[in-house]
Amino acid sequence: MRKSTSAPVETRSRTARESGPRVVLHPLGLRTFPGERSAVGAVRRWARRVLARGMAGERLDDAVLLLSELAANAVVHAPEGGRRPVTVRLSATAGRLLAEVSHPGNGAPALRVAAPGSPGGRGLLLVDLLSSGWGVHRTGATTTVWFLIGPWVQHGRDGARSEAGQR
Repeated sequence: MRKSTSAPVETRSRTARESGPRVVLHPLGLRTFPGERSAVGAVRRWARRVLARGMAGERLDDAVLLLSELAANAVVHAPEGGRRPVTVRLSATAGRLLAEVSHPGNGAPALRVAAPGSPGGRGLLLVDLLSSGWGVHRTGATTTVWFLIGPWVQHGRDGARSEAGQR
């Protein structure tokens, strides 16, 4: 298993990595969903619509799958009382997609090996296998799990394709 890495991005007032190059983020979408299991399907549908502007085929499917897994984790592992909102932020950066799923709470997601026949426990393993990097950061009482996946190719007004951040 690959070890999670620090996000090579800086966003507004929060820095996901303390040192290293600053990378420009191009916002693609931001939406908050109710902290209910039924919201996971809504996350998938919304993300597919947003991401179809710059991804296709298996990479689009992979990105939607990983967002679905992170949204499900946020809902299933909500702190006491449950039903806390889940916020999904999508950005393009240097030819890749940065996807972030935030929720109230201080839980620490960790890779684990699911027991054979177990219905769950494979979400972060999928994130680890299919993304180019992932990690967790906390701001106050909010936990954000993020991943990078590419390529992200933006279609311009003139129909030309260019990597986001390279235009």
